[in-house]
Amino acid sequence: MGSVHLYGSLAGFFSTLFFPKDNPTAGFLAALATYGAGFLIRPFGAIVFGSLGDRVGRKTTFLVTIVIMGLSTALVAVLPTFEQAGWLSPILLVALRLIQGLAIGGEYGGAAIYVGEVSPAARRGYATSWIQTTSTGGLILSLCVILLCRSALSADDFANWGWRVPFGASVLILLFSLYIRGKLEESPVFKAMLAQGKIAQTPLRSALSSRANVKWIFVGIVMVCGASAHWALSQFYTLFYLTSTLKLDYAVTYRLIIVALVIGAPAYILFGWLSDKIGRKPVMIVGLALAAATTMPIFNGLSRAANPELYDFTKSHVLQVRGQNSTCDFNIFSKPVSLCDVIRDALNRNGLSYSFVATEEAGAALLIDGEASHPRTNADVVSVLKSKGFPEKPDPSRVNKPGIVALLVLLLLIVGAILGPMAAMLVELFPAAIRYTSVSVAYHIASTLFGGSLAFIVTAIQIYSGSVTSGFYFPIASCAVAALIGLLVLPETRGRNIN
Repeated sequence: MGSVHLYGSLAGFFSTLFFPKDNPTAGFLAALATYGAGFLIRPFGAIVFGSLGDRVGRKTTFLVTIVIMGLSTALVAVLPTFEQAGWLSPILLVALRLIQGLAIGGEYGGAAIYVGEVSPAARRGYATSWIQTTSTGGLILSLCVILLCRSALSADDFANWGWRVPFGASVLILLFSLYIRGKLEESPVFKAMLAQGKIAQTPLRSALSSRANVKWIFVGIVMVCGASAHWALSQFYTLFYLTSTLKLDYAVTYRLIIVALVIGAPAYILFGWLSDKIGRKPVMIVGLALAAATTMPIFNGLSRAANPELYDFTKSHVLQVRGQNSTCDFNIFSKPVSLCDVIRDALNRNGLSYSFVATEEAGAALLIDGEASHPRTNADVVSVLKSKGFPEKPDPSRVNKPGIVALLVLLLLIVGAILGPMAAMLVELFPAAIRYTSVSVAYHIASTLFGGSLAFIVTAIQIYSGSVTSGFYFPIASCAVAALIGLLVLPETRGRNIN
């Protein structure tokens, strides 16, 4: 999963390397969309490699997937930038992200099923929960390598060539992974099916021809949708939110997130173990409900802790943009054209919420507490805001670092409750002959819809609406719906015979 984390951690940085620099907002959204493209192809990878895993074996399949994923990650290191190759640059980047996503489509299912099938039933939740820690471990490693490179190099050197180093170094992880996986034995469940002649020849058709199995695939999709939304919010979007919205220094942000990840990662194991004692369902339902209830307060807390001056400014001033509807149709992908667009874009880029006031008068105005001004550029908008006390950057002496870490850890504890038992539940939900296909399809359809796209969707909603917090209702709703469906429909799978 390191490939996902490397790109995700540098997505904001890549917006100026692989896309035109004349519209930073559109470039940032394009970088997030490219991150999501890798998720878009995952269901196809789930079909291809899920079927392969059910027909030729668990071990063989996830050896193939790790090679494809590792090589496509390393090749990012030799890609040309937009300045060097124009639009060929983002096309090649998207192509590699799609290849990565195709391989990852068979990766999670293979790992979850292999561990689940070789583990004792009484410890299956605990054993499979370790799979979730590898994702967090990959993010920690990615952040550490990027932080080391950015600290050791000048800003120009990192922008010119230093960003390539983490991707090139990923070859070492690939070789290590191949060494470890090469020593594994095939799953005893698959061996038994092979010996008894019970291998499904058309796993996808078998998985979709059973009405009962389709029902559980749907339930699995809903549960993973909620889990993916909160996972992406807590492990990736927080990085963008702290650096892009709250303007916290990237090095400080990386260090705080690394500390929080190290503290919070054991939550997966804790809740996986707990699910062996009291069941998968209650642990996940409580986690999803807490995610829906606490997301908005936690991000409000992060705003206050990371940039208290900005928080105070937004609470003490009312910002409005006044303009004509016909000239204030702000498009998140286009370069701002009208004065109204320029003002809205500047407010979005500076992490400020505002409301739009329609008028028949020509031109556009920025209203702060009812007082109108008529800025014409981004710099003009910032100048007007600063005259009212707007802080361009946080005061380092007022940043509440322990508070930030505590809130990030709380997010991770909730993610642990949702995802800790998830792999065991999915493995136990489906019959052995079509398990690889069913788990992979359910997991990756959901991660595509609500994981890879989350940062893009949340950011796009915020930009379009003019509210910094409006995008959070997307993951909140995802978790609330998953909790409700899980409560009403999801069976308790703990203790099931999966042979």
